[in-house]
Amino acid sequence: MERLSWDPTDSPIRSQEARCPTLLPPRSPALKPLETAAIKMQTLTETMRDNANSSEKSTGATREESYTQDERNVQTLMETIQDDANSSEQSTGVTQEEPYTQDEINVLRKRDLVQLIERQPEKWPHKYVKPAHSTVNALKSSLLDLGCGFTKTVLYDIAADEGNSTVTGGEGDVVNMTDNAELQLEHRDDRDGGELSPDGQEHPIDELGDDRQFVQIFIDDCRPTAANPQTSCGVHLTEVGPEGCSENQWHVGTGELLQQLQRSSGAIEGTGPFRLAYPDPLNEAYSRCFLSMQPGQQVLGSTPDLSVLAITDDGAGNHFISLTVQQPQVTQSAVPSTAVQPSAGGSRAGTSSVVTADRAEALSRQTQWLKAKALNCPGYNAFRTAQHRSVTNTEIVASWRFAADFVSAYNKTSSDRMGIHGVFNKK
Repeated sequence: MERLSWDPTDSPIRSQEARCPTLLPPRSPALKPLETAAIKMQTLTETMRDNANSSEKSTGATREESYTQDERNVQTLMETIQDDANSSEQSTGVTQEEPYTQDEINVLRKRDLVQLIERQPEKWPHKYVKPAHSTVNALKSSLLDLGCGFTKTVLYDIAADEGNSTVTGGEGDVVNMTDNAELQLEHRDDRDGGELSPDGQEHPIDELGDDRQFVQIFIDDCRPTAANPQTSCGVHLTEVGPEGCSENQWHVGTGELLQQLQRSSGAIEGTGPFRLAYPDPLNEAYSRCFLSMQPGQQVLGSTPDLSVLAITDDGAGNHFISLTVQQPQVTQSAVPSTAVQPSAGGSRAGTSSVVTADRAEALSRQTQWLKAKALNCPGYNAFRTAQHRSVTNTEIVASWRFAADFVSAYNKTSSDRMGIHGVFNKK
């Protein structure tokens, strides 16, 4: 019976190394068990070849026993390779994407929550609001919302000397999961210095604190002497929240609002007399006065009539309020008698104040008359609702159509001079 011999050079590992040794991939810790197995395989084949040569002249029973021993050696080697592979997989670890838990998120500060969201910016649901400008509750809700899909990368390491699992972020961000579920960011973003608010001013996150909310203020100054009739600014407030408010409304402390407003670029200049008003929460077509300024009085030195104001919440993390600076109506009796008396030389000194007062009174009367007319025009409610919020193209077209029709109907008209205008036609 002819005995078949096995040339170890026919081994796939040896033949691959011989044909293309330079094309082998670089060594890594995960491949070390395979290299060890290859060495063991080579040693075993050489041992089998020596056993075959030594037993070539022996009996068939001896050769059969030698083959049986070789088979046992091969089986032992395969078991060793499998054990090495299993131990390598355990030491290397297995990664898996998992959602955040309530305990993990509750212990984080606002800056940590912002960084977790900026790791996966495509999953942030509020497209027009930066995470740094949102409240802590909004950040936590988004991270815990399964619909948004925010996840952490968990690296499971079951080595005997390690009792804690490691949570790996991605892009180099690593956080450790301890027994009390506290997350500590070990790699910070270089942009932790601050955020640029819509008012163009940079506010560091640590300075603002975790509970401050950004509020946009739109100011319409109707005083004849106003340098900027229409302006806007942004402030950060702490006395703000949705508690006790209806849908699409938040409350804000009046004192803090005025204090931060006067510190911003949109501060109301000048002294009284004038009034501050805002749209009435029950009917935004009417304005509600919350601060009456006496002659010579400044905003910061006055006491508002309302301690809390209602601001608008658009549902996307934006909060804003519209303020109106109103010039009180000046009657003829309120003008000092010395102002209307010409000087001894016959000059017209002092008459300019009378003209200014009359002009302010006429402007205020005209404005109130136009507001009353607008309330009865079709499309006014949609036009008023579309202000200071994101709208669709259809809403934009309807809003501009109302404005154009209203101007066409009431341009150069007044309560005592209608002319050929004053008829509002809704097309």
